[in-house]
Amino acid sequence: MKNRIINLFFGFILAILLLLTITVTLLRYYQIFKVPSSSMVPTLYPGDYIVIRKHQIPKRFDVAVFSQPHDTIDFFVKRVVALPGEMVEITNDTLRINSSIVNQNFNHNVYCVVTDSSKLSQFAVDQFNPYGTDRFILNLSTQTLQHIAGYMPEKQMAVYRDHRTANIYPPHKVSGFSTGSYGPIKVPSAGFADSITNKTRPFYRKYLLLHEGLANNRIDKNVAHSDSLITYHCFKNNYYFMMGDNRSESFDSRFFGAIPEKRILGVVKMVLWSVNPESGKLNFKRIFKKIE
Repeated sequence: MKNRIINLFFGFILAILLLLTITVTLLRYYQIFKVPSSSMVPTLYPGDYIVIRKHQIPKRFDVAVFSQPHDTIDFFVKRVVALPGEMVEITNDTLRINSSIVNQNFNHNVYCVVTDSSKLSQFAVDQFNPYGTDRFILNLSTQTLQHIAGYMPEKQMAVYRDHRTANIYPPHKVSGFSTGSYGPIKVPSAGFADSITNKTRPFYRKYLLLHEGLANNRIDKNVAHSDSLITYHCFKNNYYFMMGDNRSESFDSRFFGAIPEKRILGVVKMVLWSVNPESGKLNFKRIFKKIE
């Protein structure tokens, strides 16, 4: 009887040690985050609890979690659309990398459908959950938009996109960029060097100041004692251009620039579980959902 108790005791201790070892290993390589916004719909939804693989260098189209210096938001979740050294361009809402059109199956946009105040069919209401009276706002994929005519009133006037210019980086007044017309612009890579001129300075300023370790008086000629302005810079970091799948509602690299590798916390692997933010109910369909 005594030996049995001793064996049970040591078995219990071994089980605890094994559990602790597994937990420490998981915490070392994995981390859980809660999705804070709708910028990654339809891939990720607010209330999703995602598992990331920490310290993993992302590949193209990986969904990654990263932080931003001096930002009130703790972390961001976006998709990697361009790698270090590549050229990014958006024309008519079409993403191009190195001049080639890339897969847009995950891309959703907010489209404005203007009508003559005709009511939408009940099927359209059920299908797209729009809001508005004569200017309906719908969150659709580009593919769905091609089939939308059958769901809209016959007297529909127009379908168009709102392209934002406010807070675009580089600033719209010097770049002419908007959310739907952006670039071409090069994603910096380690070892990439370029002249810093009045023309290129607005494009590189944020990188140099926040990520490359240069002081304001080395970059901005309007700062006092800026007698040592740089005229040339070789980048230290690899950068990644990030965008949300729900592009019309995404605050991403179009607004804050590409992200240095050192700021990437990890790559999203799966949705562990998901809770509806409004009802508080568990969404069983999204449990253990693999992210692609």
